[in-house]
Amino acid sequence: MSPKKPYQRRLPTVLPPVQLPTPRVAPELESLPPEADLLPEPAPPLAPPVAAPREPKPKPMPKPGPEPAGPRERRDKVVLIAVAWLVGIGVLAYALLAGLRDDPADPGAGGPADPPRALAPAEAYVDTRVLPAGDLVVRQWIRAREPLTALGLELPDLPGADDVSADQVEVVADGVVAAGPDRVTAAGATYTFEESTTVLVAYRLEGVVQVSDSVAGRALALATALDTAYAPKVERETRVVHGPEVLSLACSSQSDESPEPCGRDSGDGQWQVDLSGDRVDDRVLAQLNLG
Repeated sequence: MSPKKPYQRRLPTVLPPVQLPTPRVAPELESLPPEADLLPEPAPPLAPPVAAPREPKPKPMPKPGPEPAGPRERRDKVVLIAVAWLVGIGVLAYALLAGLRDDPADPGAGGPADPPRALAPAEAYVDTRVLPAGDLVVRQWIRAREPLTALGLELPDLPGADDVSADQVEVVADGVVAAGPDRVTAAGATYTFEESTTVLVAYRLEGVVQVSDSVAGRALALATALDTAYAPKVERETRVVHGPEVLSLACSSQSDESPEPCGRDSGDGQWQVDLSGDRVDDRVLAQLNLG
């Protein structure tokens, strides 16, 4: 027989639940008041500040008025007014004189001293501007091959034109104004100067334009320049006519000869004809429309 095993007490397979001890609250936390009791009480509202009463500003003292002007001050004012008046009159007179000098109807006023293009020796250039009233403003440049000392101006021989004249005449030789009258009548005029190869002749020609009775504004300039006399004569001369409206040109070698059409429309409202040889003294007529 086998020996008996000693009795062994077996532990239960299921253990009872473990009871955990309840945590203890710290004494100092237990004595704290509720959270609402920790906030401080709100401070009472502040009373609005009381503005101090404003004292009224003192009224400014009135400024003393100007003392009445004495005799000396009144005299100074009169002098200043007189000076200002004289200065104004002087400025007005200067403006009027400047306007007269710049008048386009004045041939010598502000006109060019040099021709529109360079001239060769023995060549001349004549610029005729027709004014709306029918007068002609003429500027003629002469470049002589040999020095000149005199120049004659004569009215063109125009049958039926009795009131032809030229005024505001000015002859400038090598930049020096020549001696002579400022008006040319039927007797003609002569101008003398020192030896010069460049001569400028400027004038205003009146009485050479005849207005048509049948066509409004239509007119005919029986001549476009004065007759010039000097020696030796140039070999070539250009005539240019411009104005409100230039319709055509005609040339005639003699006063009693029927004119023939000549020249060409060179644009910009002007006509031009180039004369040479024995035709440089031709009379040039212009058919116009004065508007």
